Amino acid sequence: MALVRGRFGIEYFQHPKRNDSSGIGKIITAIIIIAGVSFIVSSVRRYLRAREEAVNVAATEEQTTSDSAEEARADKGEKPNTDSAKPTSPPPPPPIVVSDRNSRQIRVRNLLMKLEEAEKMANIVMAVATIEEIRDLPGEPAADIDDKLARRLGELNVKWLFELGNRQWISEVKVGKGDNATRIAKKHGATLESLIKLNKLSNANTLKLGTTIKVMNHPRFNLAVHKRAKYADLHLNGKFFNRYDLTGEVKGDIGVHKAEQNVRNQLDRLGINLSRENRDEIGSLLPPDTATISISEL
Repeated sequence: MALVRGRFGIEYFQHPKRNDSSGIGKIITAIIIIAGVSFIVSSVRRYLRAREEAVNVAATEEQTTSDSAEEARADKGEKPNTDSAKPTSPPPPPPIVVSDRNSRQIRVRNLLMKLEEAEKMANIVMAVATIEEIRDLPGEPAADIDDKLARRLGELNVKWLFELGNRQWISEVKVGKGDNATRIAKKHGATLESLIKLNKLSNANTLKLGTTIKVMNHPRFNLAVHKRAKYADLHLNGKFFNRYDLTGEVKGDIGVHKAEQNVRNQLDRLGINLSRENRDEIGSLLPPDTATISISEL
């Protein structure tokens, strides 16, 4: 807008419109700025890359120098310099390991649950196998309940023998002409009392010709008496069979004694004091000459 003298005095006139080229200027300016920024970023990246390569080269040269120095020391018979060795990264954390003891304890708990199930089902075979498996675990993880397990195992073994007739311990024989209970028991290395009890006979003279009876098949019994622990373990064919408490101090000599014809009297003479029921059971099972009675200080 301009001030000029006109016909009617001072008048105001607008400037004529001019061709506006400011938009193109702005675009050019923006292009220049972008190019400048790109150049700066590219330069910084090249600088950082070059610096990183220089650091890597220096580290490699240092490691090479160190290795050469160590080889030189080794050639001279000197000990390697471990002070200059620096770990490039921290060692990994140790793995979480479940100890063998914890693993065995878990195994015991699982087996005890299995034993409880076997007892509910009155499955003697399963119960016996489970108890034996618990007691055979390495490291004695069930040591605190081993005595209880042993006594329960003994109850089951006696029941399995005399009520269910465990076939791994028993043979069935047919009574022939001239046979009697005493002769059959002796032939199979068993006691007459065990034969009578297995067949629920009223006496040894009730056998009938041609009938089939049960008899223990050459059992190998050993009674292990522990003086200090004050109990005795009966083993059958190398495996635990039953446990008995001692009611007094054992006075017999330490060592192995062969079972005599009258085992009850022999137990009394060796000072192995037992309840009457346990004494009778042992006396009915241990055949003379083949069974043994061992006494230890433990």
